[in-house]
Amino acid sequence: MRYLTWLAAYQNYEPELPANLADFRKFAFRRIKWRTVDYLRNQTLRTQSQVKLEHALPIAIDPMADQEIHWQLAALLTELLAQCRPGERIYLTEFFLEEQSVASIMHRHQVSRRTVYNWRTRLLTKAHQLYQQQARN
Repeated sequence: MRYLTWLAAYQNYEPELPANLADFRKFAFRRIKWRTVDYLRNQTLRTQSQVKLEHALPIAIDPMADQEIHWQLAALLTELLAQCRPGERIYLTEFFLEEQSVASIMHRHQVSRRTVYNWRTRLLTKAHQLYQQQARN
């Protein structure tokens, strides 16, 4: 690391080298010093944020848990889409799936902002009801 930092300092030093060799040495020393300090700071932050092995043993890694959540969400969205009215379907597909803004939905379908917010409110109410039904089952 030290040699690469010295090389980077050499490449980034602008004055002519034979005439300013003493200044270059100071410049390179400062570069190496601060690069080393940054490296040590990053290493310290990395080790502080790591979980100690004795605490990591009870952590369970279940790769299927994420897949099951994905399947539940897909089922919820499919069921929700079947129950949607046309405006709610527009909001669901364009806002959540295509990540369009409320303004672009308004302009594309020539409706007011209030209408789009009403679609959202009705959609979220239906989604909440479906989620509650799935939680009971």
